Amino acid sequence: MCVSRHYSSLCPSPLLDQGRIQVIIFRIASNHGAVRSDTAHIRTNYSKLQKGITTFFRKNNFYSYYGM
Repeated sequence: MCVSRHYSSLCPSPLLDQGRIQVIIFRIASNHGAVRSDTAHIRTNYSKLQKGITTFFRKNNFYSYYGM
């Protein structure tokens, strides 16, 4: 166990490990944020697409054919 001595030969530099962990957490957080914004973008596009499809089906009376 390392106690307050970061530069002792027994410890594999805990400061470096801490920095690495922070970088990993930051990368995960940034990726998660990007994914979240992508899904939100897809969701808005999908709702627009869905509205377009429903109006298209209403205009062409496909509801009666496919039983939607």
